[in-house]
Amino acid sequence: MNRDKTKFFILNTESLWQETEKLENIQVTDQGISLEKSSIYSYDDTFVPGSVVPKSFDRDACGVLYILDEIEKRIFVFDIMNRRSHWMFCTAFKEPVSIAVSDIDIFVVDMDMGTQILYCFARVNAQIRWEKEISENVRIAINPLGKESLYVLDTEKKKVFKANREWKLSEQEITLRDEEENEYTLDKPTDIASDREGNFYLLEADERKVLKFSPVGRLMETIAIPYKEEAQFLTLAVESSDKIFLGFRSTGLEVEEPGKNWGIVQLSRLTKYEI
Repeated sequence: MNRDKTKFFILNTESLWQETEKLENIQVTDQGISLEKSSIYSYDDTFVPGSVVPKSFDRDACGVLYILDEIEKRIFVFDIMNRRSHWMFCTAFKEPVSIAVSDIDIFVVDMDMGTQILYCFARVNAQIRWEKEISENVRIAINPLGKESLYVLDTEKKKVFKANREWKLSEQEITLRDEEENEYTLDKPTDIASDREGNFYLLEADERKVLKFSPVGRLMETIAIPYKEEAQFLTLAVESSDKIFLGFRSTGLEVEEPGKNWGIVQLSRLTKYEI
């Protein structure tokens, strides 16, 4: 068809659309037609909250980051929207490893004299609800589908578990599977996070990707991390698959200064329509 000719069709079913000339960049279903679309991720914002070195962090429902600071060994609270911050008054940690924040609790994994301890704090007053000695090499994320429930990533065994106060991991392993229900093997997972629907996310830093799994362990999406010059990604927090936060260390500085070569970036999904 050239520019001086016009064709009109009455097309009201998917089969009639399929009988016409080839249409580029158009999706046709029984529900209607639309432009083909795809998703890309880009860096939306960068946060460098003071001199904080984020060993681990989590995001609550109000957009507030709870950051385990590796230097001060305390919890730094940073409001993304208002750019306000303060130190949380609670017990001092020895070697903090991982943090997870629910609507009512804050969970922290700490290493003390070779022993890993899981603390559960009340958010309202930072008082310790309970503590328990746990296994090593673990990172945690909230499981919103259960009370005082966590997702646990064992970075050594490369496995994911569900856990509660009893911490019986061997009884609650989540078998990871890909989109075709084949068993999925992790490479070098370094951190875990979750969204409010109960999906959990794993950071494969060396592969520069984030894996999204359903609550039962089925792979839902593989999110490629865009290239960022001189950045090593170490930690992960999630609002949804549309908004991901990555803690990074800059590898470009010859002399490392606390707070000067660390930060948190926001990775946002953009929808691109093909025209």
